[in-house]
Amino acid sequence: MTEWTALAAVLSAGLGSLITSIFQGMRMRRDGYNQTRREHMDDIAQWREDLAGKLREVEALLNYWRGVAAGYEYQLLAAGLTPEKPEPPASLLYHRISEGD
Repeated sequence: MTEWTALAAVLSAGLGSLITSIFQGMRMRRDGYNQTRREHMDDIAQWREDLAGKLREVEALLNYWRGVAAGYEYQLLAAGLTPEKPEPPASLLYHRISEGD
């Protein structure tokens, strides 16, 4: 009977360590997934910040050239001339019309 008890103890210890190692493997896999996901989210946040910075630069440049154009328009009006305003391109015109609907 003691042989069966010893065998049962060895098998239960082996089974316990097997179950423990399976759960540790699952936890390590989950932690690795969470770490990778966290790194991806950090990358996306960094890309978003970079794009926002580039957008601010482009908007500043656009505002500068709008100011230059407004200055020229004012100079023409002050000289008694009426500047011609060209029609916007068809793609922008279509975009404005579709936004209004």
